[in-house]
Amino acid sequence: MSLLLGLFLFFGFQQNCCFTLNPSKNEKIQVDGILDTLVYDKMPHIENLSVKFPLTDKAPKDRTEVWLKYDEENIYLFIKCHFDSNPVVQLQKRDAPVLESDGVGIVLDPLNKKTNGYLFWVNAFNARSDGLVAQGSVDLSWDQKWISGTKRYSNHYDVEIAIPFRSIKFDKDLNNWGFNIIRAINSKNEIHSLSAMPIQFSEWDLGYVKTMEFGGNLPQEGHNFSLNPYLATNYRHNDDDNYDFDLGLDGKFTVASTLNVDFTANPDFSQVEVDRQVVNLTRFSVFFPERRPFFLENADVFNEFGIFPDQPFFSRRIGLDPEGNPIPIYGGIRLTGNLNPKFRIGFMDVHSKSSVSETGQNYMALTVNHRIMKRSLFKAIFLNRQEMNGDSEDPYGRNLGGEFYYSNDSGTISGWAGYIHSFKKTINKENFTYYGLLGISGRSMRSTTYFQSMKKDYYADMGFIGRLIQFNPVTGEEVRLSYKSLTNSSSYTWYKTKEGSKLVSLGFNVFNSVYLDSNDSFNEWNSEVTLSANWRNTSTLGLTLSHADVNLLVPFSISPEEPLPIGGYRFNNMDLGYKSNRNSKFLIDLSAAAGSFYNGKITSGNVKVGYRLQPYGNINLAYEKNILDFPNQFGDSNLDLLINEINLSLTNKLFINSVLQLNTQQDIFSGYARLQYRYSPLSDFFLVFSKVTGIEDNPLNEHFIALKFTHWFSL
Repeated sequence: MSLLLGLFLFFGFQQNCCFTLNPSKNEKIQVDGILDTLVYDKMPHIENLSVKFPLTDKAPKDRTEVWLKYDEENIYLFIKCHFDSNPVVQLQKRDAPVLESDGVGIVLDPLNKKTNGYLFWVNAFNARSDGLVAQGSVDLSWDQKWISGTKRYSNHYDVEIAIPFRSIKFDKDLNNWGFNIIRAINSKNEIHSLSAMPIQFSEWDLGYVKTMEFGGNLPQEGHNFSLNPYLATNYRHNDDDNYDFDLGLDGKFTVASTLNVDFTANPDFSQVEVDRQVVNLTRFSVFFPERRPFFLENADVFNEFGIFPDQPFFSRRIGLDPEGNPIPIYGGIRLTGNLNPKFRIGFMDVHSKSSVSETGQNYMALTVNHRIMKRSLFKAIFLNRQEMNGDSEDPYGRNLGGEFYYSNDSGTISGWAGYIHSFKKTINKENFTYYGLLGISGRSMRSTTYFQSMKKDYYADMGFIGRLIQFNPVTGEEVRLSYKSLTNSSSYTWYKTKEGSKLVSLGFNVFNSVYLDSNDSFNEWNSEVTLSANWRNTSTLGLTLSHADVNLLVPFSISPEEPLPIGGYRFNNMDLGYKSNRNSKFLIDLSAAAGSFYNGKITSGNVKVGYRLQPYGNINLAYEKNILDFPNQFGDSNLDLLINEINLSLTNKLFINSVLQLNTQQDIFSGYARLQYRYSPLSDFFLVFSKVTGIEDNPLNEHFIALKFTHWFSL
C-alpha cells in the first residue's frame, strides 16, 4: 500500500483531471465575503484538499470548500475555510508574505504549460497578495486590480474573490487552464493543496496543477491599459540643502492577450524600503536584493541566468551607484510575455541621466525562452550598456549568452548549463564564463551539484559578480582573479509520520565547495555538516560544524590594523541556532558561533526577539555581535549590528514601517520611517523620512524627507 502511495505522489503531475467552470447566467455577484447560496448552491463543488505539509499522507481535519464560476469579465471563487482554532494573521498589508498568515488562494496557469503562472491570495482579514509564479517560486512585486471580501465566524471564515480576465495573460482559444487551490493554517503549521504533490516541492510548483475547463467561450481579448502618475516633493540634506519637485508616470498596456508592455517616465523610488545592513566577514561583495517596483515585475525572465549570486543581469546596476545611492532615470520600457505557447520574450530599455559618478547611460536587455519537451527551456540573453554622452575609455559593456534548463515531468531531476561572453572595447580574451548545475530532489534525499568557470576579464556591467573581484588593502586597488569551482550540497530528511508527534522532521546536510585559481591550483575548500530538527509548532534547532582551507592570493583586511598576508590558512567553526514558534505572539531567534578565523579566533552571537500584534503587525529587535581576535600586529575587532524594525497595518489601507540600524563595521547609524495610505486600489499616499549619521570618526550626516502621491487609472 505504501509503495502505491509513493508512486501516486511521485507521478502526481499526471493528476490533471478536469474541473468544469460554468458561465454565469446574468447573476449579479457582489464580492463582499458573504456567501450567497443563491449564487453558488448549484455550482460544481471542490472539497478534497489534501495536506501538503507537514505530512502528505493524511486527510485534513479542517475542511475547505471551493466553488468557481466565471462571466465575461471575471473568474469568481467562493471559499469556506473551516477551523477549530482561531486564524493567525501577521499583517493586513497587501503583498505580505502569504504563508505566514492563515489564508487561501488560487494558482493559475492560463497557458497550461507548467512554466509560468499567477497567484491570487487572500488572508483571513482580507489582505490581498498577488504575484507571478515561475520555477516553484512566487514574485509578489507584480500588482493588478482585483477585488475580494472576507467574513469571519466562530468556526470558519468565508472568502470571495473576483479576478478580472484583463488582469492576466491568456489565449482565448484555450479553454483548459492549469490551477491549484492552496490554503495555509498557521495555528497548526499546515499547508493544504488541491493537487497532491510530494513534500519536497514548493506549493507553487506548476508541474502539479490540476486542469479546469471553461464550460463556455472565453471573453474576447481586451486592451488592458492603465496609467499610474505621481506627484512627489522632497528635501535632501548632505553637503547642502536640496529641494525637489517631480512629476512622473508609470503605465501598462496589453499588446496581445499574452504580451504586455510596461513603461515609466521620470520614475521616482522614494517610497522604496531601505536595504537591511549586514556585517560582511568575507572577501567579496555583498548581494543586496532589488526593491524598486519597475525592476521587480516580471524580473524572472531577465534574472534567471547564471549561478546565484553571479548573474549577467542584476537590475541594481541601473539607476543606482555602487553605494546604493539613486542615479536619476529619464525613463524606460519593458515588453514581456508569450509570442506563442512555447516562445516567451523579455525586452527592457532604460536611459539614465548623468550624475556626479557617471555620464548618462542606456541599458538594454533582451531575453528569449523557448520551451522544449514539457518543462524544459532553451534561453538566450543579450545585454548592452552604452555610454550616451561622453568619451570615456569604457564606452560600452555587452554580454551574449545562452542556457539550457532541463526538468523531467515530475521535477525530481532538474539542472541547467550555460555560457556567457562579455564584450569590451579593449578586451578580447579571457572574457567569458560557463557553468552548470544538476539537482536531484526525492522525498527524503536531495542533492545539488554545480560548477562554474569564470575568467578574470569577464565583465557584467549590468550584472553581479561576487568572487571574481577582490580588494587589495595594501595597494588600494581591485584585483580580478580567474577561478573554477565545484560545489555539492546533499541532504537527507527523516519525516516523523506518527500521529500526534510534535517532531516533524530531522535533517542531515553536507556541503562542500572547492575553488581553483587561474593555474588550476588549489585556492579554497569550504565544508559544512549540519544537523537540524523541526517541530510541528514551527520551532527549529540546528547545529553546524564547518571547516575552511584558504590560500589567500590577495591580502585581506578585516580589522583596522595590518591586513592578513598572502598565504595558507585553516580554520574551524561551530554554530548552534534555535528559532521559536513563528506563530506565537513572542518570537525568539538565537544563534552562537565560535572557532578559529584565518590566523585568529572568532566568537559570534545573534539574538532576535519579536512581538506580534495580531492582526496589526509586529515589532522586531535584532542584535549581532562579532568578536575577532588576531595576533598583535593584525589587531582585534568588535563588530556590532543592531536593527529595530516595526511593521504596522492599522487597517488594510493604512501602514507604517520603520527601521533603525546601527552598524559599527560601517560606522553609521540610520533611521527610516514610511507612512502609506492606500486610499484606492493601487493608489497611494506616502510620507517618507530617512536619516544616516556617521559615528566614531565618520562625518556623514544626511537626511531625506519625501511626500509622494500616486493614482491608478484603468482605461
